Amino acid sequence: MHKRLLIFSTAVCFGVLGTPSAKADLLFTGSQANVLLHSVSATDVMVTVTLSGGSTAFVNTGNGTNHPGFAFNLAGPSITSANILNSTNLGAFHVDPVVTSGPAFGTFGYFFDNPGNGASANNSGPLTFDIVRASGVSLTDLIANRSGYYFATDILNNGNTVEVGINSPPTPVVAAAVPEPTTILLLGTICLGLIASRRVRLES
Repeated sequence: MHKRLLIFSTAVCFGVLGTPSAKADLLFTGSQANVLLHSVSATDVMVTVTLSGGSTAFVNTGNGTNHPGFAFNLAGPSITSANILNSTNLGAFHVDPVVTSGPAFGTFGYFFDNPGNGASANNSGPLTFDIVRASGVSLTDLIANRSGYYFATDILNNGNTVEVGINSPPTPVVAAAVPEPTTILLLGTICLGLIASRRVRLES
């Protein structure tokens, strides 16, 4: 009986240590840009925007009323620039709603400028930033507007500048999470102690 408990305890410990937990990100795929949402914590969502479909750069070719650098919508309590952290390859953040008209993708609640003025000041990205809200923020808080668009961004594609919208529903992307070293150490110590105690009982 003691031997079976020892084998079972060992199997459980190694099973827990060897099986990382999984987190599901959300990927929005557009014809010329993609957006990946990653839940850092219950109060932090990281947004990463990359180019696709022959696009070569993010640009700033209009003003906030027609070509926002990158626009999005967020459910729940409103945010300010204080809720935006770790932004890269992005200009000023705006909390005023923007109505896209070049072409029309509807109204977005928030938007960034892309750095520079005109396609000559382009950058290849990726665009990244964190939305941090003390009351909580989740991946599903980034919602579509009334026109069905989740995001819009100003890009350079085959030498032409154009505003593109993303209205495809997101696809879950499962990424294995690596346990933190302190968690592994603590769990390993507990497991070793459990195994040692079983051995003492077995030998006595």
